Amino acid sequence: MLYSFGARQGEDRGVLQADLITALLAPGLDRNVIVTALNDLREEALYMHFTGRRYRVRAHPQPG
Repeated sequence: MLYSFGARQGEDRGVLQADLITALLAPGLDRNVIVTALNDLREEALYMHFTGRRYRVRAHPQPG
């Protein structure tokens, strides 16, 4: 969520998928679990948007 706001003009908002996965990795947690969870959240989380490369949170729900 922190990457979703406050970008400078001309910068892309959101966090790259690879950076998000790297930040979430922990000992004993398989990368595939994180990738699967992100894919599921793309379908379920109304305010989390995925633009093809970046995740970000917006104030309005994603179109259906």
